[in-house]
Amino acid sequence: MTLRSTRLSAIILTVSLFISLGNTSITSSQQSTIEINLYEGMNLISLPCTPENSSIDVVLADILDHVETVLTFDGETKIWSSYSPGIPGNLNEMVEDKGYIICVNKDVVLTIHPAGYILRNPSMQEVYDFLADDKTDENNFSDEYYCRHFACDFKKNALEEGYICYYVSLNFQEGSHALVAFNTTDMGMVYIETQTDDIMEPQIGDAYYDLTKFKAPDFNDTIIDIFLIP
Repeated sequence: MTLRSTRLSAIILTVSLFISLGNTSITSSQQSTIEINLYEGMNLISLPCTPENSSIDVVLADILDHVETVLTFDGETKIWSSYSPGIPGNLNEMVEDKGYIICVNKDVVLTIHPAGYILRNPSMQEVYDFLADDKTDENNFSDEYYCRHFACDFKKNALEEGYICYYVSLNFQEGSHALVAFNTTDMGMVYIETQTDDIMEPQIGDAYYDLTKFKAPDFNDTIIDIFLIP
């Protein structure tokens, strides 16, 4: 429906007295999803990501039986668009970063399936679980497959699980070495030697191989820089 701009502020003020803000949380499984808690009545929400399919029927498919009306307002055209299941309307899709008023007849959870990955920092327990499942450490070290390859493959696998993972370059007095790191939600930054899955605590000034199970090298492995690359 189209509303005169002179009436808009009054309408928004009236609606805001009865509206709830949707509560957004991110959950992760093999493929990340976003859950938005909607409460009986009117909820003001926006989508924090681009849906895999932006058709409003698809976005709302899981809760469609409980949706009464969806409204959105275009500030440039001063036009309201509306959607009601089974009733012709002019709102056909839901997109990222646009405000929507959703009226539902009971408390429900709207699950959004994002396009691509939603990345997040894991907890320490999730790091342990990931290390137990990941097989990168089972690869054989060789002249063609060495620390950089271990780190890159580990990082790729972590990204596929939806975790933010850093490629770490340790620069020595002579040479360098590659690790990975997670900025965990409960234990902060943790470093991992991907050839052994050991949790490391490298510090500038340390001789790195003194911290590992590896044979001492024939070069100066004192750490002079630690670079993290997202």
